[in-house]
Amino acid sequence: MSDRKEALRQAQELLNSGRLDEAAEAFEQLLYDAPNDLTSLVSVARLALALEQSEEALLFSQKAFELDPESREVRIIRALALEQNEGPQSAAAEMGQISDREPQHFEAGYEAARLYHLCDTEDDFRKAAKYIKRALATNTFDVDAQFLCGIIYRKLGGFRESVEAFNTAMALSPQRLEIYTELTDMLSELGEFDTALAVLNEARRCCGRSLEISTRQSGLHALKGDWDRVVFMCERITKELPDSLQAWLNLGQAYTMVGQLDDAEKAFLEGIQIAPKDWEPFYMLGNLYEACELMDKAKEALRQSITFHQERWEPLNNLGRLLIAGDDTKDNQEGLAMLEQACSLGPKASAPRLNLTLAFLKSKQTHRAYSVFQELLGMESLPDDVAEQVERLKTEFASIQTENANSEL
Repeated sequence: MSDRKEALRQAQELLNSGRLDEAAEAFEQLLYDAPNDLTSLVSVARLALALEQSEEALLFSQKAFELDPESREVRIIRALALEQNEGPQSAAAEMGQISDREPQHFEAGYEAARLYHLCDTEDDFRKAAKYIKRALATNTFDVDAQFLCGIIYRKLGGFRESVEAFNTAMALSPQRLEIYTELTDMLSELGEFDTALAVLNEARRCCGRSLEISTRQSGLHALKGDWDRVVFMCERITKELPDSLQAWLNLGQAYTMVGQLDDAEKAFLEGIQIAPKDWEPFYMLGNLYEACELMDKAKEALRQSITFHQERWEPLNNLGRLLIAGDDTKDNQEGLAMLEQACSLGPKASAPRLNLTLAFLKSKQTHRAYSVFQELLGMESLPDDVAEQVERLKTEFASIQTENANSEL
C-alpha cells in the first residue's frame, strides 16, 4: 500500500471513530499534498458538516462537485451542505433529484423526505411522503425512516399510516422514548386519551420512569378532567424527583386548577429555590398572584421573570396587560411598550396583539389599534377567549368608523 493510501486510510479511521480534530489535521495534510483529491475533499466536507462548519462544508463539497458532478456521494454531501447554508428548500430539491435518478438508494430517499418535511407546507409534506415510501421500500427495518414516516403522515392527516409507522418504529427500537411521545401527542389531538395513556404505560415499561412520561400522563388526565388524579401524580413525581424544576411547576399548576392556591404558591416558591434565576417559576407565581388579586406581588414576580429572560413574550404580555389596566399614565406607557415588545418577540402570538389593541384604544390611538387588530384578524385558530374579544372589537371598530363618518358630515 502506498504511503498516500495508508495516510488516507488512517485519516478515514480517525473520522469514523469520532476523533474529529485529529481527522481534520490528517485531511488538511492530504489536501495540501493533493488539492484535487476527490476522496479527501468529500471526507473533509463530511467532517465540516459534523462540526457544523457550514461554509467550509459547502466550499469543499462544491469543489468535489466540480471535479465529479455525476458522483452520487458528492451530490448528497453537497445537498447536505446546502441545507446548513441556505435552509432545507434548495437542499430538498437537490436531494430529490438524486433519489429520482437512483430510486433504490436508501440515503437519498430518506434525506429527501427529511428535507421536504422541514419545508413545512402541505405540498412539501406530500413530496416527503413520496420519498419516505421509496426509502422504506428499500429498507423497511430502518427505525429512523419509520419514525419519520409517522411524523410526515401525521402532518398530512394520514393517521392510520402514521400509527402503523410509529408502531413499527417502536417494535424496532422499544427503548426510544421520542417515538412513544410523538404517537401520544397525535392520539391526544384525536381525543384518544385512554389509548394515549396505554402507550405511555408501555413507554414506562420499556424506557423506565422519566419526568417526561409522568408529565405527559398527568397532562392526559388533565385533558380528561381528572384533576385529583393529576394532583396525586404530580405530588408523587416531586417526591421521586425533588430537585426537578419542571416537577414543581407541574404540581403548582395542578394545585391552581383544583383551587389549592396556598399549596400552589409553595410549589412555585420551591421551584424558585431550585432555579432562582429561571424565568418560568416567577412567571407562574405572578399569574397565581394575579388570580388571587394580589396585583403588586403579581407585578413584582413578573418583573423578576423578565429580568431573567428578556426574550420571552409571555411575561412581557402579562405584565404589560396589568400595567395598562390602571389609571397611572406612567404605568400605561410602560405597559404599552412592553406589549409592543411582546408582539415583536412572539410573531405568531395572539394574546399580546389583543392586549396591544386594547392599550392603543385606551390611549385614543385608534389608527394604531386598528392596524394591530388587522394582524389579529389575519391569524388562524385563535384561542376561544381571544376569538370572543375579537368579535366584540369588530363591533367596537364598526361603531368608531360610524362615528367618524358622521362627524365628517
